[in-house]
Amino acid sequence: MQTQFSIGLQLLLPKTLHHSPARVLSIGCGSMAIECAALIKHLGSNNFIYTGIDILPPPEDLADYPLFNVNASYIQADATNLRCLEEDHQLRPNTFDLVILRHPNFIDESEMTFKKILRSTIPYFLITGGALLVSVYDDAETIFFGKEERFSANSYFINKLYQKNGECHDNEKDNILGKIAASDRWMFCFINKFNKSQLTIRDYEINNLVPEAIPHLERIVTGLGGHFINSHQFKCAEEYALDTDPVIRSYGDIRLITSASTPSYFLANDSAVLSLISTIKRELLPFKQEATKPFFKAFDNGQYNRALRIACTSNTQAATSIVSVLIRYIDPLGLNPNESAGNPLRNAFDLAEEKNRHIYTLLSRVWSDDRKNIVAVKMPKP
Repeated sequence: MQTQFSIGLQLLLPKTLHHSPARVLSIGCGSMAIECAALIKHLGSNNFIYTGIDILPPPEDLADYPLFNVNASYIQADATNLRCLEEDHQLRPNTFDLVILRHPNFIDESEMTFKKILRSTIPYFLITGGALLVSVYDDAETIFFGKEERFSANSYFINKLYQKNGECHDNEKDNILGKIAASDRWMFCFINKFNKSQLTIRDYEINNLVPEAIPHLERIVTGLGGHFINSHQFKCAEEYALDTDPVIRSYGDIRLITSASTPSYFLANDSAVLSLISTIKRELLPFKQEATKPFFKAFDNGQYNRALRIACTSNTQAATSIVSVLIRYIDPLGLNPNESAGNPLRNAFDLAEEKNRHIYTLLSRVWSDDRKNIVAVKMPKP
């Protein structure tokens, strides 16, 4: 019997892939059986080499799952640790034709892990022109993949990396197989625009920059893996073509400086990210007290949207001050007050409206208070 994943894969995936046999990487692979069965239907059992990565050890009964005599391997590893995947498991950048990401969880504990996988791991190993196939649990998580009514800063970065291949596929809406494998309801396919292991960093110059736009432009550049040299110059990958992007150019006259390009190793920006997080923590430190322990626990674990929701449940000055710090770092932290919409946890807007009107006012100033259009200020739709 076909699963929803199998049918979605056949509808969305390009008919041909670059290599033969195709090289397939699955992140968060679990037992691997459902994916291997779907790939056999689409490609044939001898036409792909499958590598599965999961943070958990392989299931004890993995040998009982029918893998149909395909060339498949299981790697227990952290998918965000590129150096470990290369050195310990011999995975090579710019190698895979297809990456499968089933059931990424962008809420709470796994939030930053999966965002890093999407922005870093996948485009590092996926060849230019390779396919990314994503399935998600619920509608709240489709915000990250640029559905028309769910545009956000996160989907802005995804659109920089990937070209959508067809429209979002809704298995349940199309009445496919009823409730079977309901966790594969929303499925997306993207084509990788460029491989990140081969990026070159170039200098950009900004003239006639609107002063109020500097902090937000810094967040965009940092989110794309670049960094500012001063208020009028920054470095970023040439492949993003920021000098022609209408969103970026809305801040001023931005041009690419014709200096020699510099080879870039993608992990080089990790230190800049850690430095930024340390800066934010120092700004939050004055508000660390017994009552705010749950917030700091979530923040220290990288659960930034969960931390925002926790702050929104408190009607204290400390909570208001915390949120005033967080909203200055919208894009690097991937904040979106609409997350958990439709979830029993509820979203930050709902919690703030009920518990802390001061925070609700702060959020409303930064985001359009519209449950269907959460757009960061000065972040027009590309």
